[in-house]
Amino acid sequence: MNRFLLILILFAPLSNLVAQRSKVMVMEIKSEIDPRTNRYVELALAHAEETKADIVIIEMDTYGGLVTDAKEIVDKIMDFKKPVWVYINSDAASAGALISIACDSIYMSPGASIGAATVVDETGAKAPDKYQSYMRGIMRSTAEENGRDPRIAEGMVDESFAIEGIKKEGQIITFSTSEALKHGFCEAKVESINEILARNRVADFEIDRFELDTADKIISIFINPFISGILILIIIGGIYFEMQSPGIGFALLASVVAMILYLVPYYLNGLADNWEIISLFIGLALLGVEIFVIPGFGVAGIAGLTVIVTVWLAVAGFAQGSFDVITTVTLSPLASVELLNVLAFVPTFTPFTCH
Repeated sequence: MNRFLLILILFAPLSNLVAQRSKVMVMEIKSEIDPRTNRYVELALAHAEETKADIVIIEMDTYGGLVTDAKEIVDKIMDFKKPVWVYINSDAASAGALISIACDSIYMSPGASIGAATVVDETGAKAPDKYQSYMRGIMRSTAEENGRDPRIAEGMVDESFAIEGIKKEGQIITFSTSEALKHGFCEAKVESINEILARNRVADFEIDRFELDTADKIISIFINPFISGILILIIIGGIYFEMQSPGIGFALLASVVAMILYLVPYYLNGLADNWEIISLFIGLALLGVEIFVIPGFGVAGIAGLTVIVTVWLAVAGFAQGSFDVITTVTLSPLASVELLNVLAFVPTFTPFTCH
């Protein structure tokens, strides 16, 4: 009996180890890289921490997106304590290439590609060199951090230099699966996530595919740059038409509703601070004074509109640099139209006119 108990005691830890299954969390990046993707990755990694996932796998198929959001995603991935692997199941272009290089291991399906990370503006034209320099630096440092050739990573952005046997001057690097394998930007060619796990000798596992809940899906809808752009047009348009015909009417109501729909998701997502919300209501109050108490358009109206537009720019992240930063890196095509609309309204509102 004593011998039997001794055997149980000795082998109990081993039996617990064998019985323990690896937790694998899978998330998808299969759309444009923008605030929605950024938020999705943040929530997914938080979920992985809560569920004590042993491995995180990103299934990727994207042509890229905003540099600012891609950089934030990279920082989140590199700060994550557990292994993060990426499975490129078609394309990892531009910002997608940057995010892939930030992962601990890269796996690619047959016919997949990675690269082409040149920064472009909203028209598709190549952005000025200072933005290319910023992207080159991010690509280079991210590759270095994960033991990949920084010169190749830089060559995915910069066409001005040659790399012997890899690219000629004037070319941007885009690797196929076999090329990425050859040059250390892919661990293996695979056809499924299960194959990735098998290659890493993860035999006993459970896969948890992360999905947003209903509330988070609604928030994602309203932080979509396209939807945000429409809401801003309604906000500015409502204020404008209300000033043309003072009184509480449909235009003002539409503007207020649009403003709530615009700001609440940003506030819940941590993109809008308390001071911005308070400033917004101060701006609305000043406009209300101008519309209902002091008819016309004077100091209160100009101050109110200025506060509202400033808050909008701050929440959207446009106040990070000069106007050329806004138009080439951050601004969506629709948002550019919005800003032009705001600027176009100013001459109408101003008390100073020329004939």
